[in-house]
Amino acid sequence: MALAMPRPFATKSGSYYLKVRVPNELREVVRGCPVTLPINGESVTVTVSGKVYVSLRTKRAREAKDRFQIALNRLAACGDSLRPACPSGASTMSRATRCVLSGGQAARTVRLLKDRSGEPMRLDPTIGAFDNQRQ
Repeated sequence: MALAMPRPFATKSGSYYLKVRVPNELREVVRGCPVTLPINGESVTVTVSGKVYVSLRTKRAREAKDRFQIALNRLAACGDSLRPACPSGASTMSRATRCVLSGGQAARTVRLLKDRSGEPMRLDPTIGAFDNQRQ
């Protein structure tokens, strides 16, 4: 089953909306809190529930995609800033930090495989190798 990426959706009238589910670990922290999102150069404040639902104020698909991405990035930044406050003990690393660290591990694994091409080998789990290098 493929996971669907968030995208703007159109109502029957043709207006586009942002509708994004709030992650489970953030729901209790942010429920009822106001969030200000940039929509068409204006600041629009919405109240967070289980989903964030706001009009993108356009009926054009291309404009909706652009406005959606800007608003989604702001919403993700708000979520990343709140994650350390989560009671569930969620990761305190930002998404960008996780991407950089996992990319570095992938590059090290590729180099290891290229260096040992042709000979049989046993790979250690990448998480264990990453933890040993980080200490």
